[in-house]
Amino acid sequence: MTVRLAVAEDNALLVDVEDPHPEFPDSKAAIEGEKGNGLMYVRLLRAQVTWSLSEDARTKTVQARLLPDTSP
Repeated sequence: MTVRLAVAEDNALLVDVEDPHPEFPDSKAAIEGEKGNGLMYVRLLRAQVTWSLSEDARTKTVQARLLPDTSP
């Protein structure tokens, strides 16, 4: 598993988690926080979650995009 952190131009924090298992059963339910726990907590932080396969379809990357809090 590989984790990468970056800050986008709009100051959003990008968290990429790449793992060697390209399968993502019930990905929609997991991303919506309806299955499992990990992504549910990410969604509670109001992160935008997406995922993609590598070009060779051997790995997948799940990305969480967290916008900065602009409340006073």
